[in-house]
Amino acid sequence: QRAMTPRRPDFTRCVSRLGLPDDASPWEQITRSGGWRQGDTIQLFPVPTVVDGQMECDFLVHGMRHIVDRATTVGHDDVTVTRPEFERQLAMLRAGDELRVCDEPTNPSNPLAILTTTREDVPLGWVPNLLVKELHRIPNHQDATVRALAVNGADAGWHLRLLAHLSVAVPEGFEIFTGEEWQPVPAP
Repeated sequence: QRAMTPRRPDFTRCVSRLGLPDDASPWEQITRSGGWRQGDTIQLFPVPTVVDGQMECDFLVHGMRHIVDRATTVGHDDVTVTRPEFERQLAMLRAGDELRVCDEPTNPSNPLAILTTTREDVPLGWVPNLLVKELHRIPNHQDATVRALAVNGADAGWHLRLLAHLSVAVPEGFEIFTGEEWQPVPAP
């Protein structure tokens, strides 16, 4: 129920929004989309890979609906983006375009929040919270290379508007999701 069947007439459009090919497996769909359903208390997220000193991962930019008409701190400036300006910025983005990430320590929901912006520092949304704490373990996480993978129109829904790819150099021996909160829960 969390993955779309290829028999649906809108299957190609939906997997394309996730930046996936037409033969995407249900697991690929679920890990890319987060497998979210209304009322859920769980979230799925693909584990980033670490190869040759580089961490790589794809993520859907979160909280995009909260950017519009809200003052967001980008660097030292408060930026407010209107809905028409936000839609214009998204409409100008293409797959492969470079994005930026910057810390947002004044974020009222999460002081570790990492904002995703255009190259011109127009806020678009946030790096998923599941990834934020891990990124803060990387000394130069703000030097990450972030590129748009898929940019979708308003008909896709807020949670699917922008898919990005992040690549960042990590310290030698860096492992992802190894802290205490990531350990298996002991059996009762």
